[in-house]
Amino acid sequence: MIDPGDDARSILNLIDEMGLTIEKIINTHAHFDHVLAVNDVKAATGAPFYLHKEDLPVLRDAPTRVRLWLDSYTDPIDEPDHYLEHGQTIVFGEEKLEVRFTPGHAPGHVVFIDHTGKHVFGGDTLFKGSIGRYDLPGADGPTLLRSIGEQLMT
Repeated sequence: MIDPGDDARSILNLIDEMGLTIEKIINTHAHFDHVLAVNDVKAATGAPFYLHKEDLPVLRDAPTRVRLWLDSYTDPIDEPDHYLEHGQTIVFGEEKLEVRFTPGHAPGHVVFIDHTGKHVFGGDTLFKGSIGRYDLPGADGPTLLRSIGEQLMT
């Protein structure tokens, strides 16, 4: 599973309805809208949680950011079981994803490249017609543009 988001109940219902087995929870980054469901999905599936170590401060700050943006409370998000590294290959069954470090939107942002299917799971680095925000704490516009140029436009 990539970036489980923030609605664990819906995610877990869908997993059950589709009869899926979740082997790993891999996150592109740790902004709260990408990680709030991690604890519940991990508890329900037993899948280990993966994140780049440079995003640990963002992960630890997620409950505070939730309160600022949504005026609600959340428990701290579990620390990752494993750390993602640039160039690493993540295997899901017969699928393989290459990890590429793309800081800028978040300090530990990564993208996942599926070379076989020619897909990019880009998190919030790049959008159709736009790029990820760089006005958030820990973000940096020039770094984001460099990441896009060096890691996605190659």
